[in-house]
Amino acid sequence: MNFLEKIKDYWDNFPTNQKILLSILAAVFLIIIIFFIILNLRPNYQVLISGVDEQQGGKIISKLEEMNIPYKVGAGGSIMVPEKYNKYELWMKLALGGVLGNQVTGYELLQKQSFGATSYDKQVNYQIAIEGELARSISTMKGIQYARVHIVMPARTYYTPAEQSKPKASVLLFLEPGASIDSNQVRAIMEFVAGAVQNLDPKDVKVVDNYSHNLSAQVLAEGNIADAATKFDLKRKIEEYYTQKIEDKLQVVFGMGAIVVLPEVDLNWQKIEQEARNVQPVNKTSGIVVSEQKETEEKTSYSGTSNVPGVDSNVPPYTTQTPDNQGSDTYKNSKSIINYDFNEIYKKVTEDKNGEIANKSITIFIDEDKSPIPKNETTIAQIKTAISTATGATPSNITVLFTKFNKDLEAEYQKMVEQSKRAKTLTIIMVASIIFMIFIALFVIAIINVRKKQKARKTILERKKKLEEAATRIIEEIEPEEVELTEEQKSFEKLAKIVDQSLDDVVEIVKYWINQ
Repeated sequence: MNFLEKIKDYWDNFPTNQKILLSILAAVFLIIIIFFIILNLRPNYQVLISGVDEQQGGKIISKLEEMNIPYKVGAGGSIMVPEKYNKYELWMKLALGGVLGNQVTGYELLQKQSFGATSYDKQVNYQIAIEGELARSISTMKGIQYARVHIVMPARTYYTPAEQSKPKASVLLFLEPGASIDSNQVRAIMEFVAGAVQNLDPKDVKVVDNYSHNLSAQVLAEGNIADAATKFDLKRKIEEYYTQKIEDKLQVVFGMGAIVVLPEVDLNWQKIEQEARNVQPVNKTSGIVVSEQKETEEKTSYSGTSNVPGVDSNVPPYTTQTPDNQGSDTYKNSKSIINYDFNEIYKKVTEDKNGEIANKSITIFIDEDKSPIPKNETTIAQIKTAISTATGATPSNITVLFTKFNKDLEAEYQKMVEQSKRAKTLTIIMVASIIFMIFIALFVIAIINVRKKQKARKTILERKKKLEEAATRIIEEIEPEEVELTEEQKSFEKLAKIVDQSLDDVVEIVKYWINQ
């Protein structure tokens, strides 16, 4: 007897009502399995790339069609593919195909130069290779999708002034969707490019992003490049402080995601030095003595007879004759000259603002759909007053706008989250249903086995009763005298004793006979 015949015989032993019940359960179980298989065959999509323009998106879609990969196009320039595909692997394949990112040529261009290339051709190829290598290196930085670098190297001649022979460079950054770079990264890019090009000053490197923002000008506007990062970071941190402070308080009133705050803080880095000089007049008794000169003159004159004129008085040994009458006159004179300088007082006062807040402007956008407060002039005035009190900004520098927020990306994201949750829920339901159906099947089989045992037991008891009745009739018909029992009667008596002693074993034996 093969397996199918055994199943058929086993099925034929079931009553009609059990056959109907098992058929219904099997059909329901099969339908549930088919339903979940169909649901699982529907792919769940994940975002491959977002924020691309129409031209680049068209190239990516065309490449996906060539690779036979299904896709969906969503809002915000997003392209989605099924979750079974590894998006990182697809990024690499798309980049290799030249549709993702920017394909630039580096030093490998120098290996492809023709034999007859002139010195000018070699110089141009070298410049293109430098630009390509710089673009590749900058593209590896955080937040930058890809970059393009343009270098201007003027020809060096004896007639070119030194300031006109300096090289210059421009860098165009394509930022990742939703990403932004700070002044430290901009300064690093400027110094990185300047370090790769001979005689290039970091100030001569212009950095612009794909949103037409002059990033290098924002750094240079802060002053020295070395100090620009500190000043710009301080401005950014102060603006972040006011943004978080206002959003945290207003979201309690208007709800999460209903407030957007745009602060603009002007810092005063002015340094003022004042000098004061006070000159006081002098007089004869006051002033600063510069020099002093004293002159004293003393003169004495004598009167009377002098020496006798002649040769003898002038030839040594000299002879002097003392006059009889002699007189003298004495003259004394003293003079003092003092030079004075002006009394001068010099004062130097230095006033350094050192990044003090000079002005604050705050713009607040409120979502009309989520706002529990009606839009009117009174509400706007109250909000301005509250913000002015909390931040110190004047009400005239506070702008409150009630508008409708664009929720396309949020709705797309919520849709994807709901699809993922639904898929997980369906998987859980499917597993639970399978377990439940298995449990029901086991329960039905157990009930069937119990009922079969009960039916076999009942059959054995009925046969035992019939045997006992038959044995009683036979005993009554037999005369009281002892007769020798036949072998068949002895076996029957022995069997009756076994039935009385081990009824369960007999039931199993009879059940086995019935199945056979």
